[in-house]
Amino acid sequence: MKTCFVARTELQINDRTAISRTLFIPSGYTLGDLHIMLQAAHGWFSYHNHIFQIGKDDYEVKGKDCSPFNGVLNADKTPLESLLNVNGRETKIDYKYDFGDGWEVTVMLSKAPDHFITSAEASFAPETVVPFCFAGRHGDPVEDCGGTSGYERLAAKPKPLRDWLESQGQPDWNPKVCEMSRINGFLVDFFSTVKPGNAGGIFSEGTKAIRAWRKALYRAYPTIERAEAA
Repeated sequence: MKTCFVARTELQINDRTAISRTLFIPSGYTLGDLHIMLQAAHGWFSYHNHIFQIGKDDYEVKGKDCSPFNGVLNADKTPLESLLNVNGRETKIDYKYDFGDGWEVTVMLSKAPDHFITSAEASFAPETVVPFCFAGRHGDPVEDCGGTSGYERLAAKPKPLRDWLESQGQPDWNPKVCEMSRINGFLVDFFSTVKPGNAGGIFSEGTKAIRAWRKALYRAYPTIERAEAA
């Protein structure tokens, strides 16, 4: 049976609240593809810089129009399978996004049990299995909300900020609810079109990846498209 993966993520907001997601990832995907999955799973739009850190190594998704940092490895060229620990323990991946808001997500990557794979293939045609989220806690850390302190302010008084939330694509945002149907709709829209290892295409105009990204984004967050058109 092919090697598939489970990625358990956690983003600590404060001592009481941690946003978590659990993703099933089929065989063949890369660290660059994980960038797309994490963006979808947290309601982000890849507007800002990101970095993966694994041990002493740094990785980023490198589109052809992006200038790489010295010594930073190409996430698109890094198969997830190559990151698995040979002793079977989970691999810790630190994912940082939006260095202004300062989001820090801890990802624990492991090989998926066989019954996960069987269940996934029962849900999709075996040749079209795509990544999906099957568990989550708490609402998304909304794009540009101001980091953990901004999330706390938003969670305390979301109603006065409904217009702003609508401009961010989340007019019905609830800090207690993980919208897995939206996450999975995004993942299906994107990964049913874009093959593994091509996430960097979202940073280059005219690619299949950027077209699929925008289609998935506007379908998942229709008020974003209206806000951008205004």
